[in-house]
Amino acid sequence: MSEAEREAAHALHWDWLKYIATSVADGAALGAVVALAIIGLNYKGIGDMLANSQHSTGYTLLLIFGFAYTFAMVVSGTAIWFRATRGED
Repeated sequence: MSEAEREAAHALHWDWLKYIATSVADGAALGAVVALAIIGLNYKGIGDMLANSQHSTGYTLLLIFGFAYTFAMVVSGTAIWFRATRGED
């Protein structure tokens, strides 16, 4: 592998890592917004249930981080799949 090929591979590697990190952050933000919307709009009484709980902070954080993690993984997986099959690189 020549030095130019090595530098091109290194640049491509960092480009992919930035792309994945951005996708994870976007997905996590979207998941947190959805969880907050569910709580704020009191969908199926979840907001009231959390408000009346003795451990509302913990349960709220579990809901928010659960949604954020799930959305982050789904969005990043979809983004990687889309970019890899599109042949952008």
